[in-house]
Amino acid sequence: MKKIFLLLSFVIVFLIPFAQKADHTFNFDGLDAFKLGLGKAELEKILNKKIVLKHIMIDEQYTETIDVSHNGIDFQLYLMRSQVPKAIAWLESVSTKSPLFKTAEGIGIGTDESKIIDTYEKHLLIIRKESITLVDIDNIHSSIVFYLKDKKVV
Repeated sequence: MKKIFLLLSFVIVFLIPFAQKADHTFNFDGLDAFKLGLGKAELEKILNKKIVLKHIMIDEQYTETIDVSHNGIDFQLYLMRSQVPKAIAWLESVSTKSPLFKTAEGIGIGTDESKIIDTYEKHLLIIRKESITLVDIDNIHSSIVFYLKDKKVV
């Protein structure tokens, strides 16, 4: 009986945490498989479907927004047109409203504005009424925008 109890304790303490689904993290590089800079063909492989562009490469628009679902999570992909070395569409930005995503520091949907400011006090922050932008000091072209409503991330 003692051996069974020890075995069950081992299962409960060590295996159950691994069976739980972990939240997804995001950073300046992107969200999950959607890394900034990926081309259209790479995105199609991730999504396992063809992306039909309605503006980029068709008219003079240089950006395009595509709503997609991947692994049961909704995303908005923002593609940018590039002419160098040839005309291509690449992932410039990605967003989601899924509460499964958090930064490594635990910031995500529902987080208070004050926690963002306290957490990233040593970083460059652009604070507006409707958003807080966390700028990557190593690459000023890269940032994370936390959109706010009633001083909470939405």
